[in-house]
Amino acid sequence: MSSKFLITGFEPFGEDNLNPTQLMLEWVQQDPQLYSVFETQLLPVVYGAHEKVLARTDLDQFERIYCLGLAAGRSRISLERVALNWIESSQPDNNGIVPQRGAIEPKLPTALFSSLDLEKIKDRLLSSNLPVEISLSAGGYVCNHLYFHLLNSSLRERTLFIHVPYLESQVNTSSQPHATETQLKQLLHILATDI
Repeated sequence: MSSKFLITGFEPFGEDNLNPTQLMLEWVQQDPQLYSVFETQLLPVVYGAHEKVLARTDLDQFERIYCLGLAAGRSRISLERVALNWIESSQPDNNGIVPQRGAIEPKLPTALFSSLDLEKIKDRLLSSNLPVEISLSAGGYVCNHLYFHLLNSSLRERTLFIHVPYLESQVNTSSQPHATETQLKQLLHILATDI
């Protein structure tokens, strides 16, 4: 059975030696139910990561492209409505590059919006008691850069970027923003149901 959805995650970056989204891809590969629905792609945390997605020759088969990223400090699963045409981060990518602050593509709009029904997806996640929000900022780092390029492609009608919090095992105290392994696995199973 061919996959219906592509799901991407990122390698660890910065001071973190673990990225929950990489683990989520591993969970997909270990779960026959999820693996029958999702094709996974692990991306490097570099500003050219979008090229690895757009270079795929099988993109036409996917009804949906879900891109996962880590948002340290957030307490909720964030459905990203907007990709800004902007880079602004002092955090180098994993190639050590810190781009100059400014537009990603100066001749393109200042922002691109997801075409998907985020309210419907949010309501489905809330009905399963998952902490979720619709976010209006994917940041100014690699995640937003990837999202902007995908929304500026033929994939726009099918693509959603989702930020997830730290895993519980990554925080020092339970009061710090985090998600549990159970919650992130539940997220995957809900996304697999073609919301």
